[in-house]
Amino acid sequence: MRAVREAEAIFVGGGNTFRLLATLYRLGLLEPIRQRVRAGMPYLGVSAGTNVACPTMQTTNDMPIVQPPSFAALGLVPFQVNAHYFFGKTFVQYGEEYVEHFGETRDERLRAFHEENDTPVHRPVGGGPAALPRRGAVELSGAPARESLARAQRRSTVVGADLGRCY
Repeated sequence: MRAVREAEAIFVGGGNTFRLLATLYRLGLLEPIRQRVRAGMPYLGVSAGTNVACPTMQTTNDMPIVQPPSFAALGLVPFQVNAHYFFGKTFVQYGEEYVEHFGETRDERLRAFHEENDTPVHRPVGGGPAALPRRGAVELSGAPARESLARAQRRSTVVGADLGRCY
């Protein structure tokens, strides 16, 4: 906790979101990080680090290898993110051949999320979009994203868009 108290900024990298969130709970770091970021310390999360900045970790793509005490995360932004989002068909390689995978798509998983939740979900399009907190608001930077809302509403989000109030 001393490292969090004395840090000028915090970077939380990728990995398995279930494991990351369970570790943050076990080490008692959620509230100290939340307090420092709300006080103005910069936070940069990548992949799982982005997922734990959301209200919950419910839009992760990770396998539940451990069970955190709760899915509640840092809540630094007022929306969920589906990191590494892609749309379209998925193919798997068998030897030299690629065949279509007929499992759930990301869009089907997000549709199911919205059947149970009203929280917007931002899905990065391509690589490189970032949500930047600026003066208490969150601004999209880098690349466009798609936003899905409850009840099957969707909209594109452009660079510079206001993504809502943070913290």
